[in-house]
Formats: sequence, C-alpha cells, structure tokens
Amino acid sequence: MNMGFSDLGCRIFYWGLGVPDLSCRCPDGWGLPCAGPVGGAGVDECHKEHLRGGGGRLPLPHGAPRPRLPRGPGGRGPAAGRHWAQEPCVGRAVPPVHGHQQAVRRGGAVAECGRAAVWAVYVGQCDEFLVIDVIHEVAHSWFGNAVTNATWEEMWLSEGLATYAQRRITTETYGAAFTCLETAFRLDALHRQMKLLGEDSPVSKLQVKLEPGVNPSHLMNLFTYEKGYCFVYYLSQLCGDPQRFDDFLRAYVEKYKFTSVVAQDLLDSFLSFFPELKEQSVDCRAGLEFERWLNATGPPLAEPDLSQGSSLTRPVEALFRLWTAEPLEQAAASASAIDISKWRTFQTALFLDRLLDGSPLPQEVVMSLSKCYSSLLDSMNAEIRIRWLQIVVRNDYYPDLHRVRRFLESQMSRMYTIPLYEDLCTGALKSFALEVFYQTQGRLHPNLRRTIQQILTQGLGPSAEPSAEQGGAGAEAEGDVDTPALLLGDEAPSSAIALRDVNVSA
Repeated sequence: MNMGFSDLGCRIFYWGLGVPDLSCRCPDGWGLPCAGPVGGAGVDECHKEHLRGGGGRLPLPHGAPRPRLPRGPGGRGPAAGRHWAQEPCVGRAVPPVHGHQQAVRRGGAVAECGRAAVWAVYVGQCDEFLVIDVIHEVAHSWFGNAVTNATWEEMWLSEGLATYAQRRITTETYGAAFTCLETAFRLDALHRQMKLLGEDSPVSKLQVKLEPGVNPSHLMNLFTYEKGYCFVYYLSQLCGDPQRFDDFLRAYVEKYKFTSVVAQDLLDSFLSFFPELKEQSVDCRAGLEFERWLNATGPPLAEPDLSQGSSLTRPVEALFRLWTAEPLEQAAASASAIDISKWRTFQTALFLDRLLDGSPLPQEVVMSLSKCYSSLLDSMNAEIRIRWLQIVVRNDYYPDLHRVRRFLESQMSRMYTIPLYEDLCTGALKSFALEVFYQTQGRLHPNLRRTIQQILTQGLGPSAEPSAEQGGAGAEAEGDVDTPALLLGDEAPSSAIALRDVNVSA
C-alpha cells in the first residue's frame, strides 16, 4: 500500500512549533537535509527533475518543518559527531552520535538521503515501513536533536519520545487502527526480544548502566524504543488529554532546546506542568512508580490499549489459526481464499512473524504456504521478504532456497543479511550459507563481512574457518575493523530466535 504525509498529519504534531534553527549555531557545518539546491548531496538523479519544478526544494506539506542537522563537507558524515561534541550543553556530556546518524538506516534517512526519502513519502510512492522511518526521524528534530539525552544510558529520552511523536502523527494522519497495528507489531518484537534476553536482563532497564568497555550499540534495543514509548504514553494517559500532553511537550522543548537532559528533567517538568498530578503523587503509585519505570528490568509496567486496531489485527490472527488448524486440506482451502495482497504491510509482517514464532511447521503446511504466498511475497519489500525467507530456512524448505540465494546476492544490508545467515547456520544449511558467502563476500562492507564470517565459523574447527585462500574474509589486516558482537551481550546465536527478531529501526 502506498502512503504519504498528509497536511493534517504534519500540522497536528508540528503544532506550529518552529524547528530549532541549528544552522545559526554552527553556520559552517550545518545544512538542510530536506531542502537544498538541486544536485546537492543525497539527492537521487531520478528525483532531480521533480525537485527542479519546486525551485530546488522539496514541496513539503504546509507547516512541515525543514530540520537542520549536522553534516560534514558535502553533506557527509564524520563531522556531525564533532559538532555534537563541540556544542555547549549546560555542562553535560552529549553522546557523540545521535539521531541524525541513526537516520541513514533502511533508506528512511532524514540526513544523508533525506531529500529523496521525504520526496518519495510526500508523493506517496513508498511503503509503510519507510513512511514510519521518515516520520520517526523528523520527530528527532525535537526529541534527540533540539533536546538531547545527556548520556548514552538514557537513550529512551530520544527514542521513546520520538516514537510517541511518530505515533501521534500516524494516528492523526492514518487513523488509530493503523497506529495500533504498528504498535502491536513492535510490542510483539519487544516481547520476542525479552524472550531472547530474559526478563532480568540489565539492558531492559530504561536507565541502563554503561560500564567501561560496554559497547553503546547494545543500548540501542527495543526496550529503548518501545518500553520508553510505553512510559511516555503512560504519562500522556495520566494527564487524560492528548492535546494537553502536546502542550506539555511544547513547553518541554521550549525550555530545554539546545541543551541536554536527564530523565529527572523530563519528569520534574511534567509534574510542574500538571500540579494536580503532583498533588496526587502519581509518581509514587504502587507498581507504577516513576523510579520503577526507569530502573526495573523486564517488560513495560503498562502497555497501551490497542483494541482500536482490532479491525486490522483480527484478520491476521484468524488467518494464522487457519494455517495451524486441522485438517490441513480444509484449512488451507479457506486460508488461500483470503487475499493478503490487499492487506497493510504491517498486517502481512505480523502474520509472517506469527508463522516464524510457530516454526518449525509441518512440511505439508510449509509446502501449502509456499504454493499460496511465495510468488506474491517475493514481489514485496525486504521487510516482508526476509520474514518469508526465514520461514523457508527455519523449516528447511529446499524448493524455495533459490529465493534465499537471490535475496542474499542482491541484499547488502546488515539487518537483512545477518538474520538469514544466523538461521542458515543454526540448522542444516551451513554449507549453503558458506557457498553464498564465498560468492558475495567481495561486495560486503568489511564490518558485515567479518560478522558473517564469525557466524559461519562458530561450531567449526580451525581448519574449517573461511580464509583468504578460500575466498573468505579471514585475512583482512588486523585492526582494519573491529569484529562486532553478533547479539546483544555477545551471545552466540544458539536459539531459534535470530538477530532479525531484535532489530530496531532508527
């Protein structure tokens, strides 16, 4: 389904609040990722003719901001981190990498490829996943860039608030049902990550302790996004009116713009803005204490009511039940009559996640699923295709392995290749994985190449390790790149839950 920004969606959250003009603070190093001269960095050739019609600027909807984010010479990267480090932030250290750098993932960028991506969203020629990414990154104009978390240990102050803002926009633009569907999809992933890490995992806290030697990227997990979102949503419910909570967020941004904050700044501002709630001691309600929200491990203390999305989630659950019912012949006939090509992308992804959770499935079920959906899913975006291909791999369904090969030969993204290699190496298809890796490793980024090599060599003796002589990546110069952790906490991929299940967006 094609989606795009609407005038209503932009104005409802942008509130007429001007985007902080960061370029006035660093005139030599800050630029406009969403508006600039034709031919500037990040604009695809295919969009230039469209841009010329708008005088070299993207014709964003009325009221939409043009966020200014840090860029190096020519609109490229490393200088951005230096600008953050140089910014005066009321005596607190600012994380050296932030939302504008996270934006470059999955094509939903607002920084490096922002002009092309925002244009694609505006004209309605992109998928729901991309729309969500762009909205989320635009929300970082306020939560992350204008007001920045003071330390890596409280990334939820950027990601949780940006996720809340993103869902305020999608609710007003696409309706509550769509937002509830997307939220249910993400919260499902959160609980899947919790199953992998355990409810007592320290990274499930909102205030994580970043001990010396700990990789900060381990803090970029779904708890940062979804547990943070649930806490912000809980605060909005305490005040009883989303519009009043919008007023609070406006005041919060106005008070702390161009500074960095800690959680107590946000919570103190909240209680000051709503003195009646402070009088009721809402921060100390049994089981929902603010301190417990911040420092307890495990799932969110409260989750939003998603019943308004039932019109979209109910068909997903019904179709999944059909495919797992007996007798298969009758159930498959009923299931195949449902046309999922008319579904929202998140419905299809949620359905495939249900099948992944239930894998391994009986071979006759996988065969029927392939007959019914394989060609259709093969024409959809990477978020959908990787889920189907993981079902193929986890169920050792050899007739569709050529689709796995084609995907890995054409896909160079870390978040889409690593999960498949993990699944291939967990089962009986490691030799297939090795063969594909040897054919494609020359086109992979060195970091990605090393990570896949590490996956491939786990459980093998030294003599079986991929090497330069074999065409592998083992002979890269020492110190060229660090070998990244495969999973949060450096765990080996020993369970049926792969890294794909714990990935986040931006």
